[in-house]
Amino acid sequence: MLDALIDKIGNGLLQLLGLAALGAIALAAVWLKRKITDLLTKHMVVEEIQNGQKITELLVEIRLACKADRVSIYLFHNGEHYINGSSILRISGAYETVAAGIATQRGNTQNVLISTVPEAVAFLVKPRPKDAVAMTHTSELEPGFYRAALEAQGVRAVAKYPLYKASDIIGFICADFVQKDVQEDHGDLDIIKTHAPRLELYLHETKKVSLWRKLFGARK
Repeated sequence: MLDALIDKIGNGLLQLLGLAALGAIALAAVWLKRKITDLLTKHMVVEEIQNGQKITELLVEIRLACKADRVSIYLFHNGEHYINGSSILRISGAYETVAAGIATQRGNTQNVLISTVPEAVAFLVKPRPKDAVAMTHTSELEPGFYRAALEAQGVRAVAKYPLYKASDIIGFICADFVQKDVQEDHGDLDIIKTHAPRLELYLHETKKVSLWRKLFGARK
């Protein structure tokens, strides 16, 4: 009888210890998850800022070398679908640098439907768009929304070059010439092509970083 009572007490204590251990593990898991989430969030924010600074520095180099008035990066994205299920493709200005006295346009270039500005991306469907920087004079464009938008901004010419992730086009670099006559020298346009791979690298690092790199800063 005494042995049975001792066994019951022992089993009860073991169950209590087991429950306490499980509770401690659960609390530790919650704490660890919170710490990891905080760490990842802080790391992603810092890396976003650092990569953004690197991208902006390269855009400034491009603007000065090209003698441009504004240099921007536009990225494609999709947030909605038509009723037939097809994607509603949009484009937004993600980064921008402007010369003194030139107005910023990034706030006016968010969530723009590609279908409303086909002339803006027509250079991407030409054969081998990576071969050369595409220069377009505003006066040469067909009348429409895109030409009217450029004229409203005083843009006389634009130079563009695609940005890739593997074989997919994710956006493009755009240099605007506002103050200069279209017949003037536009400087070194090839620097846009030269800097494109580094811009692609920083864009990829900003948007997709491995878990181990976020946690420990390991470089691939």
